Amino acid sequence: VTALAAHAAYLDSTTVMFAAVDAGDPALVKMLNHKSVEPLFTAIVQSVNRRRNKLHAGAIESLADLARTQQMVSRTTLVVLTIGVCFLCLFVLIIRTYQRRIADGLNAEIARLSYDALTDSLTKLGNHRAYQEAVQRSINQALDRGEQLTLAVIDVDEFKMINDRNGHAHGDHVLSMLGK
Repeated sequence: VTALAAHAAYLDSTTVMFAAVDAGDPALVKMLNHKSVEPLFTAIVQSVNRRRNKLHAGAIESLADLARTQQMVSRTTLVVLTIGVCFLCLFVLIIRTYQRRIADGLNAEIARLSYDALTDSLTKLGNHRAYQEAVQRSINQALDRGEQLTLAVIDVDEFKMINDRNGHAHGDHVLSMLGK
């Protein structure tokens, strides 16, 4: 018997019982109460209690599942967060390493370009600009120290003839040997 069907029968029985109460027949009221109203009420209570117990057990199980899920999510979140922070630190370390490498490479390239800008590629001696800067530095040092400065200029006589007679490669060789 479903709870709704029992409830409908219970309402019908109570209607009959109250009619007996209104008629003033206490023996009929007592008999109707014991034979139909009370058993139907007990059946309804038992049906509701069984359903409540079943739902209560399901709710307890669902709460336990929810607690396990929450615990798993908490642990997983902690693990994922830790891994994320580790990856972030690794990423920062990699970026800093590459920044340092780029800065070192840039400094080396600047030093190489500065050297190339002031050096003759054939003789490896300072070029005209380096010569002017070195002369100015030497003049300033001599003035600061109260010293005299002597400048010697070397001229390679007949260098054009060396180039014309033996070729430019030989002329370059002569210049590089003079530079040494």
